[in-house]
Amino acid sequence: MSIDIPANIAVADVDICSLVGNLLDNAIQGCMTIGENERQISFKADADNGDIFVVMTNSFDGYTKKKNGKYSSTKGKGFGIGLESIKTTVNRYNGYVNFYNDRKNFYTDIMLKQNLS
Repeated sequence: MSIDIPANIAVADVDICSLVGNLLDNAIQGCMTIGENERQISFKADADNGDIFVVMTNSFDGYTKKKNGKYSSTKGKGFGIGLESIKTTVNRYNGYVNFYNDRKNFYTDIMLKQNLS
């Protein structure tokens, strides 16, 4: 885990906590689908040119559900609340989020704009 962001950022503390909490919750849930010695979570957050970049990778069993090109919850019906919450927060800061996976890992790339004008 690596976090290198300035103390004074334009992103509200509650939004940072929501992002990190949802990312970690999803990563832990994903890791619980595989054996203990296969579990890995990588988290990195840093700032560049005033923008915040977050990259999260976690191992999982490779099972996903998609509807209309969007990830759906594997725990129930509908879209995952955590992923939708992440998207809402990212959109609030005119940012970018990309979720994708391969057979063993789930990836999340986030960029939050600091200059909102």
